[in-house]
Order: sequence, then structure tokens, then C-alpha cells
Amino acid sequence: MSTMRKLFTVLSMVLIAALAASGVGAKSSTPANINVSQRVGNESEEAIAVNPTNPNNIVIFTNIAEGVNGMFLATSFDGGKTWTKRIVGEGTDIFGDTCCDPSLAFDEYGNLFLSYLYNVDKKIGRAHV
Repeated sequence: MSTMRKLFTVLSMVLIAALAASGVGAKSSTPANINVSQRVGNESEEAIAVNPTNPNNIVIFTNIAEGVNGMFLATSFDGGKTWTKRIVGEGTDIFGDTCCDPSLAFDEYGNLFLSYLYNVDKKIGRAHV
């Protein structure tokens, strides 16, 4: 066996051992889907964001099917084990009359930005939460 072939064989065995030790190629477990809202009906056009400064902080923002205004907003600070959830944008809070097309983004400092469409007046809403 040539020196190059021996070297290749040894490197291949080391790579296989490293992959086996790291679990690559092993069957991974996918977390179960969770119905965060626990509401009757469906949500749609969901946006989900994970805080880069605290991966346990997850935010969900979605449309709701019923009513004239409103959107579903949920936050978790324990990686999704528990959620604080509410309907926002029914005209009585800082969100105004929300409609649809939610978007979420955290910046590198952990500030959350969200945007959505207003239900009236063809405006775009935005909030820095």
C-alpha cells in the first residue's frame, strides 16, 4: 500500500470516529409541534423570532381568523416551555387596528422590532418592543 493510500485510510478512519463521537449521522430528535395559542380556529402568516442575546426568549406574531381587527402575540423566556399570550391590535392598545402580514426581528442587542399592516387607512404599523 502506498504512503498516500495509508495516510488517506488513517484520515478516513479518524474522520469516521470523530463523526460517530459527535453524533453526526445519528438519528436526531425533532421537537413536537406545540399549539401555543390554544385558541379555537387557525392563525396564519406567522412570524417567529429568537433573541440572539437570549435564545430562551422566543416571540410569535400571527394573524387571527375572527374579528375585524387583532393579531395573536406570544412570548416565552424559557425556550418555549411556557408562553405569555394575548390578542393585540383591536384598537385599544399601542398597536392600533392590526390586520395582517406580521414580521419580527431582533437586533444584535436583543431589541425586538415588529411590523404589520393596519386594518384601515392602508398604513403600516411598527413597534419597537
